[in-house]
Amino acid sequence: MLMNVGLGKNPTSEIKIGIVLDLQTPFSQICLTSINMSLSDFYENHSNYTTRLAIHIRDSLEDAVQASAAALDLIKNEKVSAIIGPRSSLQAEFMIRLANKSQVPVITFSATSPLLTSTKTPYFVRATLNDLSQVRAIAAIVKSFEWRSVVAIYVDNEFGEGIMPYLADALQDVHTCITIRSVISLEASNDQITNQLYKLMTMQTRVFVAHMPPNLGFRVIQKARDIGMMGEGYVWIFTDGMTNWISSTEHGSSLENMQGVLGLRSRIPNSKELGNFSLRWETIFGQANAKPNVFALRAYDSITALAMAVEKADTKNLRYDNLISAFLNNTTDLGTLGVSRYGPSLLKALSDVDFNGQNTTSDEIKVGVVIDLKTNFSKICLTSINMSLSDFYQTHPHYRTRLALHVRDSMEDIVEASVAAYDLINNEKVRAIIGPRSSMQAEFMIKLATKSQVPTITFSATSPLLRTINNPYFVRATIDDSFQAEAIASIVKSFGWRSVVAIYVDNELGQGIMPSLSEVLEDVEVHRSVISPEASDDQILKELYKLKTEQTRVFVIHMEPCLGFRVLQKAREIGMMEEGYVWLLSNGMTHMMRHNGRSLETMQGLLGVRSHVPQSKEREDFSLRWKIKFQKENRAGDGTEPNVFALWAYDSVTALAMAVEKTNTKAYMRTYGPHLLEALSDVEFKGLAGDFKLINRQLESSTFEIINVIGDEERIIGLWTPSWEIPTSGKKIKVGVPVNKGFLNFVEIKTNPISNLTTVRGYAIDIFEAALKELPYSVIPQYGFEPPGDNYNDLVYQVFDGKWDAVVGDITITSNRSSYVDFTLPYTESGVSMIVPVRSNKNKNAWVFLKPWSLDLWITTGCFFVFIGFVVWLFEHRVNTDFRGPPHHQIGTSVCFSFSTMVFAHQNMEFELRRVSLVPSEEFFTPQLEQDEDEEAR
Repeated sequence: MLMNVGLGKNPTSEIKIGIVLDLQTPFSQICLTSINMSLSDFYENHSNYTTRLAIHIRDSLEDAVQASAAALDLIKNEKVSAIIGPRSSLQAEFMIRLANKSQVPVITFSATSPLLTSTKTPYFVRATLNDLSQVRAIAAIVKSFEWRSVVAIYVDNEFGEGIMPYLADALQDVHTCITIRSVISLEASNDQITNQLYKLMTMQTRVFVAHMPPNLGFRVIQKARDIGMMGEGYVWIFTDGMTNWISSTEHGSSLENMQGVLGLRSRIPNSKELGNFSLRWETIFGQANAKPNVFALRAYDSITALAMAVEKADTKNLRYDNLISAFLNNTTDLGTLGVSRYGPSLLKALSDVDFNGQNTTSDEIKVGVVIDLKTNFSKICLTSINMSLSDFYQTHPHYRTRLALHVRDSMEDIVEASVAAYDLINNEKVRAIIGPRSSMQAEFMIKLATKSQVPTITFSATSPLLRTINNPYFVRATIDDSFQAEAIASIVKSFGWRSVVAIYVDNELGQGIMPSLSEVLEDVEVHRSVISPEASDDQILKELYKLKTEQTRVFVIHMEPCLGFRVLQKAREIGMMEEGYVWLLSNGMTHMMRHNGRSLETMQGLLGVRSHVPQSKEREDFSLRWKIKFQKENRAGDGTEPNVFALWAYDSVTALAMAVEKTNTKAYMRTYGPHLLEALSDVEFKGLAGDFKLINRQLESSTFEIINVIGDEERIIGLWTPSWEIPTSGKKIKVGVPVNKGFLNFVEIKTNPISNLTTVRGYAIDIFEAALKELPYSVIPQYGFEPPGDNYNDLVYQVFDGKWDAVVGDITITSNRSSYVDFTLPYTESGVSMIVPVRSNKNKNAWVFLKPWSLDLWITTGCFFVFIGFVVWLFEHRVNTDFRGPPHHQIGTSVCFSFSTMVFAHQNMEFELRRVSLVPSEEFFTPQLEQDEDEEAR
């Protein structure tokens, strides 16, 4: 089938386009009607175009193989430049590979499976929504009803399987799991569907998410109703594809069969153009109750987009070349397939097409941007602005409004900035202005915008002198410098510095912070050093030498980064950044430390405060994309990074786009500014720089990071929050104390017998409570008492388990315990010592050697000596002449022998029995003495 739209009188080029659809289905008939209308409407409105689309239609017969064969025929024989279709994701897979090999763009308006990715197949263009775009909406419904488990019912092919990984991840994020995955074949009979539903009916889960082609999905629903699975207690959620066909005549579906069903579908805003198109479409289609669905609208828009792209593409390469030599000897159809030289040019033109189609209608809202275009700072921020605009409308394609940016160069000059704003307001009739860069440029611009009721949104003008209260049309999408004054004061007070020098620039930026800084440092002597923004290096050195003669060595510096880092460089040169000096940088300078590839080597030891920007996956992804785009546009080195002002610029555009969408452009055209300002004040979202919420038309930051520069690294050494200044309602913590009966000077627990009140005291407790008093906020300890048992391990593990917030006592630091808890630094040296009394008169008594033993021990020892001597004499005196003689000789020999046995062994004893009887006596006697000596020593 060939369809050729009238070429008109002008010479035109005919561009062959293939269409592959299931021609016998009502779906394809509906969409084909839209395609014909789109061709007719487009060339009626663009009669001067030099190109015309010639449509060649093929029937895919509801079969994947037939769809591929149709595409092969169109490419090989008709030499088409692009193909529109096919209908289903299942048909699309091989078609896309075929077209990709031939460099022929394939544009689908109905194949929605995420498995079809344009990343792997660059010549695949999806002019419809990817199924994964709806998974977050499904998860939001599930979360709102607090369902903890669902059953996923899907078709067993690419269409059904494509969405499942993304749906599972989205549900997991809201703490819901897919307990059962019920897979139904595309060719399933009614009995097979019923058997599967009966199986699901026995499960506890009653929430079902159905994702399948409408013809199968509505059969499943009908059988579910037949067996009572659509009654009270059951929940059915339809995905986008099924919901868009609920009232379609193709599947004979009736809303009576869908009572209680929840469904998702892409939103199509109503418009006059859509209404007129629907009336004309119904007349042409000619069937009662038939209406164009969302796929019919996307088919219409696909043809429009392709016709626009064809007009832009270069038709000089409108030809096919033979394949590379690898296929020259191949006799199959694929082997003789050519490669389109027109395809790449057409694909690029198609990617650049942007228009308001039948399924969207947008109002253009002019927005001015005033920045110093020649500066690297503004180039960084302008890249973020453009990315924000692109990202926002890619994520919100259904929005009825679009921001149209009109950029003006303020040339780093106050007057030029005001002239640029005047031109934008009076000539371009902009509805809002983003900018300017500096606080000095902003002052007159704000007055001009306020008089014209045009909101001015700045992401970098931070001076407190620019009050949003006095300027109702001034919106500060950045942090007011006065917010950091309390953080700076807290640092000064925590180190106990009694005097500081505030070095600031002599303009609105520097002067704006001083009242706030002086107020919070009322107990600290503040000296002021003012430096002109045009100061030369000699003038800076002269001022620094003057400060060097003063006693104060603590400097708080607040000025534009370009001037501030010049001051720091000169301070280093004259030795004012060595030991003994302290430099504290304000928020703007701290954030810009690495700007323009600046090295931190010259900033060693600096302290700084900067607003806290939370890490996030979105911010990481943005930074990667930003670097690629910035380097491509500016040929910059790898060192350029998006700073916090670039993030605020991105969030400012996002907030403005959201506010514009909320503002009724038709009803409020004469008073658009006030209503836009009101909508902007109500915008809240999680941006790249953190939570975006305007209070009195400006961002507020409750957290600042404390930075210390060490090496080539900015180390975060603390976070400042307003809680530093609120000690009245202290935080209570549970503190465990060991119940110890040992040395009580460390920890002693006493209970009052009358009041039954338990108190704890001791050296460890005194140290702990003294440390608490040094904190800049109040902490109230609540002591609990725990017997430590044989050791303190259990007590330490209870901190790890959460029973105690801390444990205080005489606890030894060990490597094993340090794996579970953090210890303080040791506050006393451990060890064992003995204290003995020192007497002035030494004891000279000769009998002092008797002191170690008691009287009973001496008597017992003597008795043993006599007993041993008697036993030896009893056995030896008959045979040993040494034990004979007068009685006194025998007694003396026996006693001497008993004493000498403790010192040496005798070799002249006659009988083995004597040795046997003697040895046990020695073994018994000697250990006994040792034991008694130990007891006496104790």
